[in-house]
Amino acid sequence: MPKKEGPPTKTVLLAHIRATYLVKGVDEDVLQGLAKTLEWVALTAGENLFRQGQPSDSAYVVIDGRLEVAIVNEDGSEKFVGEVGPGQLVGEMGLFTGATRTANVYAHKDGPATLAKIPESAFSHVATANPEALAQVGETIRQRLRRNQLAEMLPSLFGPLDQDTFASIEAEAEWVQISRGDILMKQGDPGDCMYILIRGRLQARVTDKDGSQIVVGEITPGES
Repeated sequence: MPKKEGPPTKTVLLAHIRATYLVKGVDEDVLQGLAKTLEWVALTAGENLFRQGQPSDSAYVVIDGRLEVAIVNEDGSEKFVGEVGPGQLVGEMGLFTGATRTANVYAHKDGPATLAKIPESAFSHVATANPEALAQVGETIRQRLRRNQLAEMLPSLFGPLDQDTFASIEAEAEWVQISRGDILMKQGDPGDCMYILIRGRLQARVTDKDGSQIVVGEITPGES
């Protein structure tokens, strides 16, 4: 469980919260009410903040240090999917969706982390006062879902990946969405990249000498 130590002043905690998208444009009275609910949390290196499947009862803003995020596989093993650094929120998705925690979160193994904890009731009140935060959370959810999908797909193609390798691939990846019947690539195009199918199906066709197209295979999710 997270360890709570002698907290800084509520004003100091609120100063860190002010830097996040959550409170952009929120009235000062609402912010002062939020400040009264904030809690200081300190984690030692590698200590767990919360676990996948636990109730989503709070959000956190990282003050110092880094957090590691891992999803739990069916066999109980963990798969690293990202890091959270200073000024970033963690745990907010479940408060918006009503879902349980979607990952295990730890202080980075290389050092401790300190955070400001926002209880669910206070978080909901502030979010209601800031509709823009809802749109930002939607974008955050989309990015994290994509990260999780990559984490599930890449090891089947490349074998186990360390955190740095996964992060470098994620940084270079571009997401492409095509509609039914659209062409992803054509026979004869330069082979300058690879694609991993996440959802849907693709048909592979070759053009015969007479110009007709012949279906030679089908690509399913997880294949490239």
